[in-house]
Amino acid sequence: MENYKSLDNAGASKHFECKAEGGQYFGLWISNLLLTIFTLGIYYPWAKTKDRKYFYSNTFLGEHPFEYHGTAMELFKGFIKAIAVIIIPYLALVGVILLDKPILTSIAAVIFYLYILIIIPFAIFGSLKYNTSRASWNNIFFRFSGDKTEFVKLFLTNVFLIIISLGFYGAWAGVKIRRYILEHLHLGNINATYKANGLEIFLIHLKGVFLTMFSLGIYSFWYVKNLFNYEIEHTELEQNGKIIKMHSTLTGGDVFGLAITNFVFTVFTLGLATPWVIIRTIKVYLDNISLDDNFKPNEIIQGKIDNYTDATGDDFLDIIMN
Repeated sequence: MENYKSLDNAGASKHFECKAEGGQYFGLWISNLLLTIFTLGIYYPWAKTKDRKYFYSNTFLGEHPFEYHGTAMELFKGFIKAIAVIIIPYLALVGVILLDKPILTSIAAVIFYLYILIIIPFAIFGSLKYNTSRASWNNIFFRFSGDKTEFVKLFLTNVFLIIISLGFYGAWAGVKIRRYILEHLHLGNINATYKANGLEIFLIHLKGVFLTMFSLGIYSFWYVKNLFNYEIEHTELEQNGKIIKMHSTLTGGDVFGLAITNFVFTVFTLGLATPWVIIRTIKVYLDNISLDDNFKPNEIIQGKIDNYTDATGDDFLDIIMN
């Protein structure tokens, strides 16, 4: 099922490739699912760690795979902390609801959701610090050098602007947050930056929504392609003063074919084809990304290494998103 086109981008010195196999991943996927169910969720950190190790080790940039160095115990400790961060205010909310006082309940609900909103940027920051410190490529570790206070202020300010603009500011907010993250992301002496423009992304969304409605959903696949390619093409890396361009060859036909076949596989196998669906999806997007000739793997020098072991933010995001 995973025979999808590989990238053939002339002039690109390095490209990304997913070498995972559906049949191989199925055994890991089904065992993780069953053990998580049988242990009432306790096994989840171990399942998540095995999943990440599998996909990192089967994701290649050029000739070298990525590596994941996180441990299940780090995720388990983070999971316990994340539960505590949510459960205490949630129980307080339930207690107020049981008092059966509508006005008080409404106030408590608003306070609870504001609390979750404020926690989210802290969780995103923690997740970035943890996951970058636990990832490497060719024995060079990633690092996120952002400042927590700066990031939280940036995130909450832009969320506020999205709310008061009734969502119209979303494209500009997304650019500012993504730019901050990428400009503080490092792989040794390689730095990243984001050259996107909020107005251009807004117009992609506007065109995508309008044409998707007008075409009864058919244009949605090209909408996804346009947005994905824009994000990749406007993400740049810098190494030794030279700019490394990123390229994407994803087409609307790729997205359309992937969506249709994944739907058929999922429905006719009653979900058992999920591992193949996941891998096919990763392959279609990842295998179409490449770096230009300015990327020099042999000139990457390891800089500062973060030994960030707190996975609370990562686990918190898992809880509120699932």
